[in-house]
Amino acid sequence: MKNMLLKGLLIDSTKVIIDKKTNPYWRAFLANGYGEDEGEYLALRPVEALYLLDFGRLILYKDSKEINYDEAFQIFSQVIENLWQYYVIYRDLRTRGFLVITTNDKLLPFEVFPRGVTRFESQPFAAVIIAESFRAIKLEELAYAIEKCKEKNLKLLIAIIDELGDVTYYLVEEALKAEATLKIFRSG
Repeated sequence: MKNMLLKGLLIDSTKVIIDKKTNPYWRAFLANGYGEDEGEYLALRPVEALYLLDFGRLILYKDSKEINYDEAFQIFSQVIENLWQYYVIYRDLRTRGFLVITTNDKLLPFEVFPRGVTRFESQPFAAVIIAESFRAIKLEELAYAIEKCKEKNLKLLIAIIDELGDVTYYLVEEALKAEATLKIFRSG
């Protein structure tokens, strides 16, 4: 895929479409986890488009004008809260060799496949929850993430990102439920 290049069109500030007729390599990108097949088009999500722009694999147009990574980031960030965090995690996982699929779940935005596979020959092994190093994860969010992962038979990866964009991952393999009781003693 080194010399493969896509040409895309930015529509409605959150979606990039790749016309299959004019992009002969669309199948290779789809197999490697980029976008969703929408009939005549391959639809990329913002983090996918940013990654491909960042690595020189996408030429992006808006209103017949070519736009670069910075311009695309500016457009997407007006609509997507925490875009920088999403992108840093997505880029980090991709550069580590993992195939990463974006989801519609804001709390678990990515599913991760093993290295060296296509999305058609394997299943994801983990879902990712993003946490900022200076902010605690809410217990109900963590419980939701664990439950969703159990439903899909996935492991939970907690991606902790610091202010500099450095990422540390923690794998949650098992969650224990414990009951807590409160005993009240009357004095006197």
